[in-house]
Amino acid sequence: MANILIIKLGAFGDVLQAEGALHDIRENHPGDRITVLTRRPFRTILERCPWVEEVLVDDHAPRWRLDRQWALARALRSRRFERVYDLQGSGRTAFYWRWLLPEPDWAGFCSGMRWSHPHPTPKSLNGRERIAALLSAAGLTPHHTLMPDLNWMVDPVGELLAAHGLEAGRYVLLFPGSSAKHPGKRWPGFAELAGMISTHGLTPITMPGPDEMELCQALPATAIIKADRSPFTYFQLAGVARAAAAIVGNDTGPTHLAAYLGRPGLALFGKGTKRPDQIGLDVGDMSMLFNDPLAALKPQTVMSALETKLVG
Repeated sequence: MANILIIKLGAFGDVLQAEGALHDIRENHPGDRITVLTRRPFRTILERCPWVEEVLVDDHAPRWRLDRQWALARALRSRRFERVYDLQGSGRTAFYWRWLLPEPDWAGFCSGMRWSHPHPTPKSLNGRERIAALLSAAGLTPHHTLMPDLNWMVDPVGELLAAHGLEAGRYVLLFPGSSAKHPGKRWPGFAELAGMISTHGLTPITMPGPDEMELCQALPATAIIKADRSPFTYFQLAGVARAAAAIVGNDTGPTHLAAYLGRPGLALFGKGTKRPDQIGLDVGDMSMLFNDPLAALKPQTVMSALETKLVG
């Protein structure tokens, strides 16, 4: 039995996008022990993931904190990894390769690794294509990387829906928020869209995170919120998303979650740091709507596209 390390630090949507790659690595390493190194917010997700045995946390300590770097190095070296799949491909993980864990064979994005990415400009590919090419270069057969499946994340939510007067398949889940660092990703037409959804006999709903309470409660939609306003788990969010008739969301992690649950819906994009084809959210029955600027995207355009998802 070999010990295998996978590195995927974040962000939320990127971790979800890598699920298919974790599945492929598992299938290509039968009988081996697989460990994932990630950031603390994503530990609970990966601890439930059926393709890995152990999850380690990288607290993103500054590199000048030699004591913290040495502690991480000890934790990694003690497991005697034989192979590392660096799915993050960042300057930080290149530092880990060079200084903290140089002994194993690495597959990643740096020249000099045992298996370096074969594409001259890997970042021109979307995340799933980029990882699939890396796994192929390392001799793996990627069956699942291009189509992640997060249905193992789903918790039962029947009681939660009933408490809010909702019925599975009779509501549209909206994700009007986005990272606070990227306010330009927030489409301003969700209120008008929610009204249009209501006229189609469906209930528009939101499931706000801690920083989205005011945004979501301002919409003419049912907001699923705990009495103490504490956040729901990722697994409850997955349950509500899978029971939705459709999803409409900005470029945000929960939209990725809905896509990889196989739900129909729309992901809304404007001109940003990445092109829509680099994000690659057009999977299954999830489609991307692009408009530059995003704020000029008309609610009727979104509703017309959503109607095609609701047929039948």
